[in-house]
Amino acid sequence: MRLGAEHALESLYRNTDKAHANQSTLADMTLAAWRWDGLGMKAQFTQEINQFYWDAFLNPTDTERVGNDLEEITAINARLEDLRDATTRLSEMYREAWLREYNSFWLDNVLVRYDALALEFQSKIVAVRQARRQYDATKSLTPPQELGFYWQP
Repeated sequence: MRLGAEHALESLYRNTDKAHANQSTLADMTLAAWRWDGLGMKAQFTQEINQFYWDAFLNPTDTERVGNDLEEITAINARLEDLRDATTRLSEMYREAWLREYNSFWLDNVLVRYDALALEFQSKIVAVRQARRQYDATKSLTPPQELGFYWQP
C-alpha cells in the first residue's frame, strides 16, 4: 500500500511538467497519494508499535532492549512522532484542497478529525514517555493494555 502511494507520488512529482490538460488535478492526486500513504503508515506503525512495547514489557531485565524498543516508539523521528507529523501535514494539505474548491464555512468541522487524531498520537507519546520514566525509576513498565496495546504478539 505504502509502496504504491510512494510510486504514485514519485510519478506525480517527476512528471508534473508533462501534465497539460489536467494540470489542475495534480494537487488533488498528490493529496490522495499522501492520504493513502498515511493510511498504510497507520496500519504498519500500529502493529510495529504494539510489538515493540510488548517486547519491552516482556523483557524488563534487559534494559538496553527496553530502551531500544521504547525509542522505536517515541523519540526524534520515531513511529508515533511520524504518525503525528503525517497527520498534521495531511490536515494542511486537506485544508488547501478544500479552499481550492469551497469557502471556509464548514472546513473546521471537517479538519477536527485530523486534529483529534494528531492529539491522540500526542497523548500516546506522552503516555509512552511516562512509562519510560517509570521504567527508569522502578524497572517495571506500565502494562500494555493500560496504554492501549491489546494485541500480544
